[in-house]
Amino acid sequence: MEQTLQIGIFGDSISKGIVLDAETHRYSSLKKEITEWISPSTALHNFSVMGSTIQKGLSIITRHTDQLASYQNVFLEFGGNDCDFDWSAVSERPQAHHEPHTPLKQFEALYTKAIQLIQEKRQPDSFNTAATRTETVFSMDFSQPASRQHSALAGRCGYDLPLAGNV
Repeated sequence: MEQTLQIGIFGDSISKGIVLDAETHRYSSLKKEITEWISPSTALHNFSVMGSTIQKGLSIITRHTDQLASYQNVFLEFGGNDCDFDWSAVSERPQAHHEPHTPLKQFEALYTKAIQLIQEKRQPDSFNTAATRTETVFSMDFSQPASRQHSALAGRCGYDLPLAGNV
């Protein structure tokens, strides 16, 4: 009998499967499509919330720590809302310096804390140890500036640094 692969997902609207429909110009969910793409022997436990920043995500992860040990894989996807700005303040004072919702140093610290919390709560023998290596969490080449890898996001954030690093 095949064992069901349990996957925990924490993030914002992207990992929740919310996309902009090009025809209707409205947001819709890929929930049905995602379930069709995965194996029947895989169970997704998606705790992603639209608009989440890493601060909110860390509180969601903390509320679900009792479940973390049951997941063979945990995926984190935060950053899009963190690097957003208070656009009304930007429009009022466009020449002023503006910080994103979560400054980069704070983002790195909170993301690191989230990863450490997950690693502490998971049973080492219940998952592949390669999955706990933080460099597998990020899909960026840290030798290249973020603007060369994810130009739209990096440009939006104003960073020419990796948006996340080895933690």
